[in-house]
Amino acid sequence: MNSRKILIYIALGMISWFLVSAWQEFHQNTKTDISNGIISSTVDLPVPLNDSFIVKLANNDLTVYIDRLGGKIVESNLNQYALTKGSSEKVHVFSKNKQHPFYASSGFSGDAQLLYQIKHSDTSKLIMEANHDDVIYQKTFTLTPDYQIKIDSSVKNIGLKNWYGRGYVDFTAFQVTALTGKMKKPDPSDFIAGDAASASKSGMLGFNTYMGVAYYSKEAPYSKLTYDEIAKNGINKRVKDSWLAIQKRYFLGAIVPPKGQSYDLVSQWKSGFSPESKTNFVEQMKLQLIASPQTLAPNEEAQFNSVVYAGPEIRSTLSEISQGLDKTVDYGFLWFIAIGIFFLMDHINAFVHNWGLTIVLTTTVIRLLFFKLQESGNESIERMKKIAPQIEAINQQYANDPEAKNASILALYKREKVNPFGGCLPMLIQIPFYIATYNVVMEAVQLRHQAFLWINDLSATDPYYIMPILLGLAIYFQVKMTPSSSDPTQESMKMIFPVVLVLFSMSMPAGVSLYIFTSTVLGVIQQHFTSNRIKARR
Repeated sequence: MNSRKILIYIALGMISWFLVSAWQEFHQNTKTDISNGIISSTVDLPVPLNDSFIVKLANNDLTVYIDRLGGKIVESNLNQYALTKGSSEKVHVFSKNKQHPFYASSGFSGDAQLLYQIKHSDTSKLIMEANHDDVIYQKTFTLTPDYQIKIDSSVKNIGLKNWYGRGYVDFTAFQVTALTGKMKKPDPSDFIAGDAASASKSGMLGFNTYMGVAYYSKEAPYSKLTYDEIAKNGINKRVKDSWLAIQKRYFLGAIVPPKGQSYDLVSQWKSGFSPESKTNFVEQMKLQLIASPQTLAPNEEAQFNSVVYAGPEIRSTLSEISQGLDKTVDYGFLWFIAIGIFFLMDHINAFVHNWGLTIVLTTTVIRLLFFKLQESGNESIERMKKIAPQIEAINQQYANDPEAKNASILALYKREKVNPFGGCLPMLIQIPFYIATYNVVMEAVQLRHQAFLWINDLSATDPYYIMPILLGLAIYFQVKMTPSSSDPTQESMKMIFPVVLVLFSMSMPAGVSLYIFTSTVLGVIQQHFTSNRIKARR
């Protein structure tokens, strides 16, 4: 098998992977039924919030709305992140949206239905208190820098009997879908916690980042739990020093209970039609970390202090909040390479102050690191081009004798000192770095709403499709520089490949297309100079 066949097979493998991903997503989105055991006959609609119970806190990073009924966070607006570029509306992590409400809470068992009274309130701090059955519950909400909300909860037994309870943190999210006509019930995999606009995916054909639940355990510092898994199987396990998170594209809602304790991680999923409206299909998800049981004798008091994060997925910030939380910036299995690549990008951007130019320069640096390795691969490709006519002659001479044909080709390789795999091995070594760079560009919130040349937003698709067309042209010149083949199928694939890449890149974020285009152009330039240098030797 020669190098050009291997190159084509690699390309076909990548295309097949993308197509399978696309089919799986399409298949998930067209399911006609929901698995047994997760549908209730009816599910109540989210209880409407009473505006008179809502208290607003704000600092430079966040605007947070807290419901005095239960003492829960019902909305968080990220003041530095517009929902769409140029819009005055901000990104929501937690939301009181009627179709996708998403709340966060922390406290002690028995406080969910208590109406707290305000003891102190200023722009960034709220102290509330409730007295029920000779027990005083108190919650203090404090906004701190870097999108954090501290929730300090206390419970004091002022009665004559022992109090029994547990500390907890929880997420509660609903999705309300109005079904009319022959509309199908939504699948749990389509569940969205919070505003749909804040949870937008990156495009079609499988180019989507993970959106779902994540949690920490000692055994697995970063575990994903999809909505589909919660709906079908749920979760009930013991974890220590854990946290809960719900990931959206670029943004994260996380809650971290006190460290040094063990918790029961439990989930609940309900779905069904609302009794109030038979056309409203309601899905409700509840996730909790519940501390060990406590007993308070009369006049005893207990504390339970948590941190809520509602902000962008920035590794340096998340790593300081809790162990493993930075892994929610999901670079995939090549994370150890991706971290270094982002470190390089971050430092380059500190000088150039443009993320588009940063992508170009980072790609150039990576290409330079592999320059000598790629040079040897290019020379091997040029040597293969030189002997291509001889290989074609052997193929014709021994068309009916495969053994003689293979023996003659191997003898030719040996005589001309050509390694048929020499053009592929350098590329295979570089592939992990290309994939890691792709993942970094795909995940980096820093690229969101950043412009470059005609591109208005590097995190969105190119609205004019200029970059996909340029990428297609670059790929065309690249495949033209590979050795030709007498096999018409291989030659046809070489011509089809650029067209397929154009179609794929139309749904890619422009930053990803820019990265692939830059890498391809640099590769074509290097191959061109290698070819000219070898010709000059002859």
